[in-house]
Amino acid sequence: MKSIYEKALGKDYDNLHPALQKKFGLTSGSKKIAIGTGIMKRIWGGNILMKPILRIGVTKHLTFPERGEHIPFTLENVAYENDRGEECFAWIRQFNFNKPRNFDAIMTFNMKKNNITDYLGLHHDFISDISLQVLDNGGIKITSSPIRYKRVTLPKAINGQAEVIEWYDDSTEQFHIFVEVKNHYFGTIFGYEGTFSIQYKTIK
Repeated sequence: MKSIYEKALGKDYDNLHPALQKKFGLTSGSKKIAIGTGIMKRIWGGNILMKPILRIGVTKHLTFPERGEHIPFTLENVAYENDRGEECFAWIRQFNFNKPRNFDAIMTFNMKKNNITDYLGLHHDFISDISLQVLDNGGIKITSSPIRYKRVTLPKAINGQAEVIEWYDDSTEQFHIFVEVKNHYFGTIFGYEGTFSIQYKTIK
């Protein structure tokens, strides 16, 4: 069984670093969960006019108002089949400030568009389309479309587009991550960069 990312990337998937192929290759048949632990070197962004939206996003596991440096971080990736028989890939991110904050998503493969659909937040009702690119260093670049709430595209004033770059450093045996979510008018809503390592655990 091919993972949703292998389907979306096609032959380019083979150009990913082996460590990324292992992570992005998880399927419901793998019966494994990838647990990443590390440190976000810095978390930044958030125009003062965006603060109310950032606070609302906390309850939906979409955004958070806290910022800082050297923030402990965990990431759980697990592939599973939903009630409709669709292959899904979960991203459960937790940033451990004084209070833990989450930024969660479920991704699926869209056969009609031949790309990834990203269902954001706790209730999966914020949606974007995802494009993927394999980088020269074997890393991956993930770029989102503007966000829709269910079927309606959010206004530019409260919308955001994300860019994610992830790669693996053989010398340190760590994954590197860079994420930035930007608003058309207010710039960076939030961004983070850091390093983490992964352990794989078998699930039933």
